[in-house]
Amino acid sequence: MNFCFFTSENLFRRILTLVVCLALSATVWAQDGSFNKLTFNDLIKSNGPAGYSGWGVTSDNTFDPRPGLPNGGAFVINHHTGLTFSAHSVYGGIRFYNQAYPGNPLDPATGAIMAMNIVNGKVGVGTTSPSVQLDVVGKSVIQNALNTDNYANIGQHNAQFRILNGLGGYKSKALEFALLDNGTGVIQANEMNVGYNSLVLNPVAGNVGIGTTTPKEKLSVNGNIRAKEIKVETANWPDYVFAKDYALPSLKETEQHIQEKGHLPGIPSAQEVKSNGVDLGELNAKLLKKIEEMTLYIIDLEKRVKSIESKK
Repeated sequence: MNFCFFTSENLFRRILTLVVCLALSATVWAQDGSFNKLTFNDLIKSNGPAGYSGWGVTSDNTFDPRPGLPNGGAFVINHHTGLTFSAHSVYGGIRFYNQAYPGNPLDPATGAIMAMNIVNGKVGVGTTSPSVQLDVVGKSVIQNALNTDNYANIGQHNAQFRILNGLGGYKSKALEFALLDNGTGVIQANEMNVGYNSLVLNPVAGNVGIGTTTPKEKLSVNGNIRAKEIKVETANWPDYVFAKDYALPSLKETEQHIQEKGHLPGIPSAQEVKSNGVDLGELNAKLLKKIEEMTLYIIDLEKRVKSIESKK
């Protein structure tokens, strides 16, 4: 048997309360062995001096708690127990619903420690005012891996993924993967909002630019390069200069070209190098060609000198 106890100065209220408690504690059993409904046509209320109000059923299949607890709220379990919501039917479900104000939050908490905040369709963990769909303030740990099926879209039409350094604000250093309006893929590791000049990937031509947004070669670097070794492959190495059928230009022809053009034949001018740069493999081959031609000139000159000396 359940027990109900209320303190009241009014004898009639005591008697009425006792009747209600006995009715709630009784087991109603019909003649045919089945349970009948225990029906109350109004809310069950207890308006005591502490200001408590009650609960009841206002329509079929509803349970209608009414606010009135001294510290706010409508339903309190005040003992070493838990509160469990369950739907044992496959058609059942559990819904938390606030009809009046969509901006009112749902705040799961333990004591004064807020565990989560849900407001306006946004979930906040570690914050009571989430600004995005999932706003986490604090550390997050993902064990093993984070997997997505098919496509993972971050952002809108021009999708981008950013890892920011929040110490310096929005313009601090960041790692950014982005797709620009012109279709250029960008990987940027630099200051924010200073242009995509760190590393540019061109998905159309397959070119990569470092320090430039318009790479014209497979790798374009706008800056200095330091390396211990660079290997350049070229197939047109000028060993043909030493072939017997090679037409070695005369020194007179070379002199005339220098006077007219201001540079050696076959070697790019200073203006061409400034505008277009040089192909290291090709330039080395051209310089070697000039060295080989000069070697042939020296060999021929030595023969002439010896011929003159032998006639003395």
